[in-house]
Amino acid sequence: MARGARLVLVEGLPGSGRGSTARKIAGRLQGKGAEVDTGRPARIDTRDPDYVNRTLDAWGEFLTASPASTRVVHGALFDGAIRGLYEQCMPEDEILQFWRTLETSLAPAGAVLVYLWHPDPACLIREHTIPTEGIDWYDRVADQVARTPQGRRFRHMGVQGFVEFWVHFGALCDALVAHSRLPVERLPAAGQTMRDVLLPQ
Repeated sequence: MARGARLVLVEGLPGSGRGSTARKIAGRLQGKGAEVDTGRPARIDTRDPDYVNRTLDAWGEFLTASPASTRVVHGALFDGAIRGLYEQCMPEDEILQFWRTLETSLAPAGAVLVYLWHPDPACLIREHTIPTEGIDWYDRVADQVARTPQGRRFRHMGVQGFVEFWVHFGALCDALVAHSRLPVERLPAAGQTMRDVLLPQ
């Protein structure tokens, strides 16, 4: 972990191990005597016409609200704020501009991004995430996905469409990480074999 980090953002696709990784990080920090907050910013409805500004405001409020010495947050940055823009088919250059604005507000908080990466996102979602999360999770999230503009645009229906939705989103997240101005620590996502880790595609 980057020395002096006061905000740890654990991100990756669903099923990548965000929750368990965040709990491990929080536990280690607490073991060293740090006061840790695992709360998260308010999530804004992606259909809100002022989604961008309200999301930035929510993160601003979050950054100033917690008295804890360190905050560990999982799934609120990419699968929260960025996914909302992706679902609404915002052009990638505008998403990058939003990301730059958000990064600017995160940097003074001592933010570090822990990114759980998988070389084959389709395999992760199909062979690990769906079986692990279960049919109820799949039905709920697949229904949400199918009703978004992005889902309708690419006709994300059925398991194949659901997987494609996340593959496209994963590529967007990879691009943001590659251009991030925050310190980034890339870790192997859950569901990988040692061969996946040693021989990325």
